[in-house]
Amino acid sequence: MTPYTIRRSLLAVIVGGLAILSGTSAALAHGGWPGWTDILLGPEVGWDIPCNDDWNHFPPNPCWHSDESEGNYWAIDWLVGAGTGVRLHTNSNVAVWVDYFRANSPCQGLQIPFWDEAGGAWIKLAEIHYLHMDPDWGNLPPTPPGELLPAGEFSRHLGTVVSWDNCPFTGPHLHQSGGQDWEQYGGDRHHISDNDWIPNPANPNEWQHNIHG
Repeated sequence: MTPYTIRRSLLAVIVGGLAILSGTSAALAHGGWPGWTDILLGPEVGWDIPCNDDWNHFPPNPCWHSDESEGNYWAIDWLVGAGTGVRLHTNSNVAVWVDYFRANSPCQGLQIPFWDEAGGAWIKLAEIHYLHMDPDWGNLPPTPPGELLPAGEFSRHLGTVVSWDNCPFTGPHLHQSGGQDWEQYGGDRHHISDNDWIPNPANPNEWQHNIHG
């Protein structure tokens, strides 16, 4: 954990503690972020992308699953080949800060927290994970200070899908998930929504998650 992240975490703890003392929820301590950000599909391809529907979770799209032990994350495995480019593709109504960290997992990948700093304290709204991919660190802004994503549509190349991984692996694919760590409000996901009706296959410009106030 970097000093920048520690500082953000301490501020969040202080704000959360004050909220608890005042009888309000720590998750709602900052009063609501005034924006929204759609997280679009990660694979850098120009055609409909199939997803792994072996999870049999629920209709209308059984590709959804939750298998990350560190938090309350819901994911889709996009079936693309090794070497496929991966991007952070967003569409926002306001600018929003993000960080880029190596995945806290045996799997290769990235975890990207989204931050609300409008109230003077850094509050983590949610986190997006990309697993089974090799990050292109030379193309990523260093954390700290992270990156302020602009309002409107934005795309940042993150790396490429790997042909093998150091964790349970069923072949090349991109595991893309969104949620919250257990240590952050007990995994409360009230700042992130899933697109349950995302089709299979899905157009690359479909939104998978929405981060909101």
